[in-house]
Amino acid sequence: MAHLLELRRLRKSYGPGTEALCGVDLAVDRGEFLVILGPSGAGKSTLMRCINRLVVPSAGDVVFQGQPLEDDGHSLRAARRHIGMIFQSFNLVKRLSVLTNVLAGRIGYKSTLSVLCYYFTREERGLAMDCLARVDLAHKAHQRADRLSGGEQQRVGIARALAQEPQLILADEPVASLDPKIARNVLGYLKRINREEGITVLCNLHQVDYAREFGDRVVGLSRGHIVFDGRACDLTSSVLAEIYHGGPATAEEV
Repeated sequence: MAHLLELRRLRKSYGPGTEALCGVDLAVDRGEFLVILGPSGAGKSTLMRCINRLVVPSAGDVVFQGQPLEDDGHSLRAARRHIGMIFQSFNLVKRLSVLTNVLAGRIGYKSTLSVLCYYFTREERGLAMDCLARVDLAHKAHQRADRLSGGEQQRVGIARALAQEPQLILADEPVASLDPKIARNVLGYLKRINREEGITVLCNLHQVDYAREFGDRVVGLSRGHIVFDGRACDLTSSVLAEIYHGGPATAEEV
C-alpha cells in the first residue's frame, strides 16, 4: 500500500546561510502517530508548513495520497481539505462562538459567499457538534471562544481540524503553552482520535517525555536534518544528544 505522505529531498532556505530544511526524506503511513522531535530552530514548524504549503519549499516534493502537491489553486485547495492543522497559538476567532470556530474547518468545502455570510448547512452544524463531543466540549458550543481556558481552546482547535474530515492532522507544538497536566490531556485526545478513527497525526514536540508517551514513531530533527527515525523506546541518551546538539540531554529534555 502506498504511503499517505512522502517528503522527497525537501529543502527550505530563507536566504544565504539560513537553510531550515536540508533535503528531508520521510514516508508516513496511514494511521501513524508520528512525533517530530527537536529543539527550537530545528526546522519542525517549517516542515509542517511546507507539507500544507503555508510555506513554499525551495526544492523537493511533497506527495500526499499519491499525488504531488502543486501550488496551483484548485489541486492545492482539494488536498488541504484532507489535511487538518492544529496551531500552537490555537488560532481561534476569540469573539465568535466555539461552534462557529469549529465550522471554520468546513471552509475548504464552501463557496466564498457562503463563508462571508457564515452560512452552514444543518448537516455541517451537526458534524461540528459531533466533533466537539469527541473532545468533550459540546456543552460549550455557544460560548465565546475567549471564555475558554487554554486547554479548552486547543481542544476546539482539534475539533476544527476534525470538522475537515481529514486523512492527516498536522499539530505544530500543540501543547507548548500549556501546563503538563493539561498538555497530557490534550495529547490524549489526539491519540484517542488517532487510534479510534485511524487519522494519521504528525505532531511537533520538543518535550522528550511526551514523545515517549504518545509517539508510535519518533523522528528526530536537528538543524534541518533527520538524525533519528525509530521507536520512542529507542530514544537513548546518545540519540538525544545528537538531536539536541549539546552532549547529554538536560533534565528538562529527558
